[in-house]
Amino acid sequence: ACPCDLGLATPTAIMVGVGRGASEGILIKNAEVLENVGKINAVVFDKTGTLTYANPQVVDVFIEKRGLDKEQFLTLAAVLEEGSKHPLAKAIIASASAKTQHNVHAFQNYSGLGVSGEVDGVLYFAGSPTFITQMTSLQPSKEAQAFFDEGNSIVALASKEEILGYVALADTIRESAHVAIEKLQNDGIEVYM
Repeated sequence: ACPCDLGLATPTAIMVGVGRGASEGILIKNAEVLENVGKINAVVFDKTGTLTYANPQVVDVFIEKRGLDKEQFLTLAAVLEEGSKHPLAKAIIASASAKTQHNVHAFQNYSGLGVSGEVDGVLYFAGSPTFITQMTSLQPSKEAQAFFDEGNSIVALASKEEILGYVALADTIRESAHVAIEKLQNDGIEVYM
């Protein structure tokens, strides 16, 4: 019946809640955040590393340039991507079976978009199809558009004159992601990515 007990119990309960959350990998900024958790009606997830393992793999290649085989294409893409730290670049480098001694000159990284550099005297661009269009004014073929519709991350490789092809990359979804999203949706919380 004494209000003093309530004044002691509430901070203790909050501390226990924050400590329990921390042991489960949930960091809580302050008590107000903990109090507002019950009012959440939507959650927005980042895909890479949250819903997936952040370990993309090359799953398919679409060649636009006649006479260029898959191995040559992946080797050239890997040589160009060598200077990039992006996870998709690392996956392309890992997928190239042939390691060559090509040097990349005038390498440039366009943060979040792609890279460019000269290989054997030819300027190449690697990045999103939108980046390639911005840098070269080249448009993907109708066949390539169908390749894009498969839902994978796409990296294009092109020179100023032609698009050489596209690499499709995918990341493995965490098993726990399905369960977590389903639980949130069952609790009436909208989920976005």
